[in-house]
Amino acid sequence: MDARQLQSLVEFLDEAAGRSNEARAEFEALAKRQAKPVSALTMSGMILMTQGQTDLAKKKFEEVLAIDPRAAIASNNLAWMHAEVGEDLDTALKLAQTATAQAPEQPEMMDTLGWVYYKKNLPELAIPLFANSVKKDPGNAAYHHHLGLAYLKAGRSDQARAWLQLALTKNPDTATAQDVKRAIAEIPPAARR
Repeated sequence: MDARQLQSLVEFLDEAAGRSNEARAEFEALAKRQAKPVSALTMSGMILMTQGQTDLAKKKFEEVLAIDPRAAIASNNLAWMHAEVGEDLDTALKLAQTATAQAPEQPEMMDTLGWVYYKKNLPELAIPLFANSVKKDPGNAAYHHHLGLAYLKAGRSDQARAWLQLALTKNPDTATAQDVKRAIAEIPPAARR
């Protein structure tokens, strides 16, 4: 799936947010009619993710990967889900590497691989990935946040503060902003000047 197709899928999900169960049923029906329903099952998994049904979403992405082990979106999303809860980080790393290999220019894929490295306590490997995500999508506050967290974990307080403050200015009114504020508070006082 290329960047244009991925963007179309994201736009569809936004439109379908109000009718996600109906959309998921349509994708499930489509999957039953296809020999290799990678896209349909991926969409079903993405909808389940947005609904907070992570266990079912994981199963959908695993189904996709059983059909196509190189499916970028399923690999990326499953890697992210593992990393978010800190489980099976070695598997998450393999999945994120697969996704990044399939879509090396996608900031979402780089961000996920960086997030797995961050969760594995390898911030120096995460930093360049997050920096590339920021470069490719400078408006995405989450990428700035992740870059700041990686700098913080690497002990580079000045860079951490700069990126975290930038993340906060880009998206000051969300729940993520509270996470950013907590991270800024973790910066040693001498480095906060």
